[in-house]
Amino acid sequence: MKIKEVSDRTGLSRKTIRFYEEKALFAPDKTYRNGKEFRDYSEEHVQQLKKIATLRRARFTVEEIRRMKDTPEETAAIFAGYRERLREEAQDIFNLLAIADAIPEGSITSADDLIARMQPVTEDLPLPAADVHPRFRYLDELEEVYTMRKKKAKMTEQESRQHEIAAESAVMYAAFSSRESSTNQAATYGNGGGFDISNSQKIAAFNLLMNSKDE
Repeated sequence: MKIKEVSDRTGLSRKTIRFYEEKALFAPDKTYRNGKEFRDYSEEHVQQLKKIATLRRARFTVEEIRRMKDTPEETAAIFAGYRERLREEAQDIFNLLAIADAIPEGSITSADDLIARMQPVTEDLPLPAADVHPRFRYLDELEEVYTMRKKKAKMTEQESRQHEIAAESAVMYAAFSSRESSTNQAATYGNGGGFDISNSQKIAAFNLLMNSKDE
């Protein structure tokens, strides 16, 4: 079965199906022909995806779903933590709604007015996951390259040279790639495409890394 049919059967987009695969929530069968990788989906995979989608719609995290798949004996404990989290989120939403309902219609004339009204109830609330663990596509790639280069001293000369070539290629790609990043998606539930950076930032990051010395 091809991914288009799976998408039609599950109602999930191709990107969503690929995302679930990337996060190791399920694994389609793969074959290699003429140097290319081909995926084949079975009826079992369709059912797995439907189950995953049910849990995601219920606001289980990707990590929680993966843990239940890999270690079923932890399911009860995961569910207990999930239920407590829902209670906390419900209370937060209740408090926010109470403040919102108490604001007279038409009384908000600026963002500062809104902030002044909302601040008391939001001070102790956590930031969204996307804010706490943001993903910057190019800078994350550059950071990985920099970390790899710092470890170079522990490699053999041949390994070091191979990694240096790979690192410089990655840096050049990250610094000068002109691909446009798609709009950042809802990372709160484990998704999100990442933020793009300007060409000047890419070049600055490139120069920083290329001039960095191994520690």
